[in-house]
Amino acid sequence: MRPLAPWLRAVAASADAAAQLAALAAEPAPDHTHSYTGCAPRFVPLAEDAAEGLSTATVAGIAVGVIIVILAAAAALVVLAGSGKRDNGFAPKDASKPFAMVFTDIQASTTLWARSPQQMVAALDTHHELIRGVLPATRGYEVKTIGDSFMVAFADPKNAVDFALAVQAVLFDHEWGTEVFDETYKEMLHEAELHRIEELKHQEATASASDDL
Repeated sequence: MRPLAPWLRAVAASADAAAQLAALAAEPAPDHTHSYTGCAPRFVPLAEDAAEGLSTATVAGIAVGVIIVILAAAAALVVLAGSGKRDNGFAPKDASKPFAMVFTDIQASTTLWARSPQQMVAALDTHHELIRGVLPATRGYEVKTIGDSFMVAFADPKNAVDFALAVQAVLFDHEWGTEVFDETYKEMLHEAELHRIEELKHQEATASASDDL
């Protein structure tokens, strides 16, 4: 028999505790208290309200409520556990046959996070949804994600190429709702051009100095 998962064991233990509480509610409440003075016990009747305490129905109702909450939590955990599982129907399974791997990456994502952190939160979620939307049509298997990168396996290399092209298309065609990413890339391109110009100037100056020697 397979052992229960830790969260299932916790649910079972909580259910047992709730059942014990319901059983305790069925026992009659004491109608007195006692203490010892010297060697003889002294019995003192409880007031009517104190003797009643919580009624059996009240305690039983609390126990039933606890059980319902536990069962609802267990159902939610089952749904969450199932939602995290990936469909491995397209995963390459024949070790004797070659397969293709594709790795995606957002260009200059570190710079984008540094310059536009608020916009990147929603954009990253959309990025993942768009890529996962392409997987079924191209028969790709999502092995894992690492930050903003995907690792995807394909049994057929052609499907891997189709996936790469489709991802570029959906990311380009999507309306991101902001111009901040385009502006960031333009600024980065401009900075790269300036840096390249400075490198060329330095190379020319070095070559001119060498000619003079």
